[in-house]
Amino acid sequence: MRQILLSVVFVLSGVAQINAHHTDRESFGVHYSGPNVVSEYFEDNPREWRKSCRTKDIIRLLRNIANGVPPEVSLRLFEHSFKNPLVISAERAHGLIYAFFLDQWHIRRGYNSDFLNETYQELKRAGRSNFSLTKTEMDMINTTNIVCGILWPEDK
Repeated sequence: MRQILLSVVFVLSGVAQINAHHTDRESFGVHYSGPNVVSEYFEDNPREWRKSCRTKDIIRLLRNIANGVPPEVSLRLFEHSFKNPLVISAERAHGLIYAFFLDQWHIRRGYNSDFLNETYQELKRAGRSNFSLTKTEMDMINTTNIVCGILWPEDK
């Protein structure tokens, strides 16, 4: 019985990985203007208040969500890297990030707060000449900035 369960888990994890890779290839042009654009944005735009924030871990999670990785799988991957100065579990942080990103991803611009609409306009202006940020990339940047402000507050 144990052997059967292990086989089923192995097959299901393989299917999830295949689906995630397939989705990534299929939707790359829609979601991303380049392979590391969001990471490059944070490298090129360092902010003092973001020093303690683990932007790479957040971006990795957001890419998994955008690429269709199942929530259980993205949670397990996120748990391995999540370290936070606040008393919050990786599961709660994952849920917060997941919900906020999906809200941003699916809400039309007119329904955002004035603050978020201003940040999207700023991102459009900040786009470098050799590429323009896709909607998904802008959502990732905004989500990362907000999550950094909530989960990694500035050290005083």
